Amino acid sequence: MSNQRTSYIRKVSCVGENASGSNGPDTMWVVDMFENGRKIETRSLPGKSRSYAESLSENWDTGVIQFLVD
Repeated sequence: MSNQRTSYIRKVSCVGENASGSNGPDTMWVVDMFENGRKIETRSLPGKSRSYAESLSENWDTGVIQFLVD
């Protein structure tokens, strides 16, 4: 049986100093990674682009990213 991998990209609000030096609310991309219906990891990507999040998502879905699990 092969592992079924999926991921979802979402944009979330975050508060803190952003690239412009303001402390106002900002947003960042987050990728939720699932394997066989179970959430394995949520990866926050502050300062990264949508394209970066899409690449991460694709790498997870195709098995390029591997985690060592005991």
